[in-house]
Amino acid sequence: ILAALTNAFYLLYLFSNSKILMSISQSLVYIGFTWLMFFFMGYIYSYTEHIRKKIPSTILFFMAVLNNVIMILNIFTECAISYEIVQIGNDMHLSSSYKLLYIYHLVLNYSVVILFVAALVVKTVQVPSVYKSKYITILGFIFGITVVNAIYLYTSLMIDISLLAYGLFAIFIYHYTLNYSPKSLVKKTRELVINGMTDAVIIFDTYENYFYANQSAFNLLGEEIKNYSMLEFKDKKLKHYDYSQLFEMYYGGKKLYLEVETAPFKDSKNRIQAYYFILHDITDRVEKIEMIEYQNTHDELTNIYNRRYFEEEARKMIAESNEVFYVVTSNYKGFRLVNDMFGSEAGNKILVATAEYLKRICDKMNLLYARMDSDKFAILISKADFEKTSFTDILTTSFNKITADIPTELKFGICEVVGNDVLKAYERSVMTIHYINRVYNQNVGYFSTDIQEKSIREQELLLDLDSSLANHNFEIYLQPQVNSNDESVVGAEALIRWNHPKYGRISPGEFIPLFEKHFVISKLDLFVWEEACRLLQKWNDGDNKKLSISVNISAIDFYQLNVSEVFVKLINKYDIDPSRLKLEITETVFMSDQKKIIAKIKELQEAGFTIEMDDFGSGYSSFNTLKDIPIDVLKLDMKFIEGDINNEKTIEILDSIVSMAHRIHLSVIAEGVETKEQSQLLRMMNCELNQGYLYAKPMPVNEFEDYIKTKSIKSLIDYWNHSYSDKEIFSSVKELHRCYGSSPIPMVILLPKYDNKKQLEDIVVFYCNSAFAKMEEIDIQKIIGQSVKQIDNPWNDSMYPLIEKLLDGENDVKQIFDRKNGSQIHIHAYSIKKKYICAVLTYL
Repeated sequence: ILAALTNAFYLLYLFSNSKILMSISQSLVYIGFTWLMFFFMGYIYSYTEHIRKKIPSTILFFMAVLNNVIMILNIFTECAISYEIVQIGNDMHLSSSYKLLYIYHLVLNYSVVILFVAALVVKTVQVPSVYKSKYITILGFIFGITVVNAIYLYTSLMIDISLLAYGLFAIFIYHYTLNYSPKSLVKKTRELVINGMTDAVIIFDTYENYFYANQSAFNLLGEEIKNYSMLEFKDKKLKHYDYSQLFEMYYGGKKLYLEVETAPFKDSKNRIQAYYFILHDITDRVEKIEMIEYQNTHDELTNIYNRRYFEEEARKMIAESNEVFYVVTSNYKGFRLVNDMFGSEAGNKILVATAEYLKRICDKMNLLYARMDSDKFAILISKADFEKTSFTDILTTSFNKITADIPTELKFGICEVVGNDVLKAYERSVMTIHYINRVYNQNVGYFSTDIQEKSIREQELLLDLDSSLANHNFEIYLQPQVNSNDESVVGAEALIRWNHPKYGRISPGEFIPLFEKHFVISKLDLFVWEEACRLLQKWNDGDNKKLSISVNISAIDFYQLNVSEVFVKLINKYDIDPSRLKLEITETVFMSDQKKIIAKIKELQEAGFTIEMDDFGSGYSSFNTLKDIPIDVLKLDMKFIEGDINNEKTIEILDSIVSMAHRIHLSVIAEGVETKEQSQLLRMMNCELNQGYLYAKPMPVNEFEDYIKTKSIKSLIDYWNHSYSDKEIFSSVKELHRCYGSSPIPMVILLPKYDNKKQLEDIVVFYCNSAFAKMEEIDIQKIIGQSVKQIDNPWNDSMYPLIEKLLDGENDVKQIFDRKNGSQIHIHAYSIKKKYICAVLTYL
């Protein structure tokens, strides 16, 4: 409006012939122009979001007001511009002469122009490229007006067309800024947004021909989509895609999940303008959902189905079928031991291998399977398929490779599903496995009511342990250990019996594995240890003081108790010699954290206890164990030769084990000796101690005490327990007996005796073979431990110089002696650790 009024005043000025009218109209033009510039500045500042400062704005406003005052006064005083009417042809014109105050008018107006031009320039520099056209276009228009205005000022044109230009500029600004520019920006922004979308966008026109696609569409589907009609696009790229489902495709070697959105563009009159397809990449969302679903249905370690999935799917399968189904469950016997021996990582490898075998078998037969818990796996199979395929044979054969090199067995429990109760069938199959774990050489078991009753019984036994200990329902039994040569008693092994208040006498073969499995065996072991110490204290006088008792230490005890501390407290409490309490361990004790267990064993040895390795020759006994583990006695399980007493290979192996034990300074106890043939064989092999039904069954303490009243009591290996040097002598004597025991060459081992002044006082017979006894016509049992003075010359005084030579450091001596009967004897003697004398004889 202001621009239109200003141009109207200028037209009045141009066509007026009156000086006063021309003067008034031109003053109004200058006033209008000034305010037009101010309005431009205000609009531009608002358009560029420029913050106007109050003080400069106020100053400019008052300067504009002053300009108005000057121009109004100029009508009457010509203080800024003077006018003179001149005639040019027939027309009258107003000639103007500009004064100083007019310069003020120009400076004010062009200063305003400079200010809003500066605001446009600054904004143009600051904004992103897509918005620059908003401001550059206005700047260009202003530049054009400025050029026009400059032409007018410097060429003395009669008409100032810049005023008309500013009027047009006002109209342009209104149209451009409020109409054209926003639409243009919307278009550009839309193009940028569409091209910048990760979603693929494809547009077809009303004739279903290709019209537009963004870069994501080309990346995903290729440039050839430009050549497709909408029908071809659906057929070749979407492949008759059902839009209610996910669309899957591969891009860059990766599987993508796409959700397709399609619809026609319609105008305000509901006429179709185009068709669009948007392919949303929802791969991350789908993969996350799939991952959550996978984690909910699969086992993390083995990547096969988990218990939750198995139970749900099994119920569905049974509900949809009329067949009878079995749940087959597998479980490793003693799997905890595997983890202890080799570490949890090795245990996990076994579980993964089991899952792979299971997957291979069950996928082939289209069976449901899962890892249920720890080392338990389950399979659902119809009874018909189970019987038709001999399924248990398939399982046991397939898993043999896994269990071949590890100390465990894979057991299978089978239970029929009653109704739809899969969980109950699974629990019963596990119950079956627990039962067959105690059955030798049985790997597959079927659930029965007997098994259920036994499971209930087991729970009752576990619950009754503490009360039975408190009420002394457990009773110590003793099985004698005897000298294989003269059957004198040297000690006993402490065994445990349970007189249960409900079930009566319970075999240890039932409750000990149960307590070990549930990690409560230490309670029972503590009871046995204390009872053994109480008995040793009771037998602390006379020959009974020579007796020892062997007690068992479970592998679990080393984890739940400070074993060395417990035993030291016990012997101090009952004031007994620790060598009389012999501690039996099995090889499995050392299968985990071997360094720690060995350190504990050494602590016990240093405290004076004798360590026995139990059950050697059964299970997984290893010679490597004997190399690394500090033990004192090897307890040989006679099951090794059970029913095989005449097998030469077996006998040679047994003989080698006994000999090997002696060479590494170990005494040997044969456990489970049941026949005279076994006893004779062991005596021939120089096995010094026997234990078994041949001599006596395990018996209550009072019966054992009556038993030993009729037997001689000896402490056969007292000398052997004292030092390492004694153990070496023991080993040497055993080897000499092995070489000369049944030899026709006479041999005797002598033990020098000294008086208080450490002078050689006497020589006693420590050992002799049967050939020596025969030549000297003496009874071996009577001469052992007796002085050589009881033997005919030269076994009395004439032997002393020979003995002294050996004790003084000579390795061996040879001498011929005359006998009373006129014959001669050649003696070749040498010392054993400068303590014993071994003499090999030749009767001349």
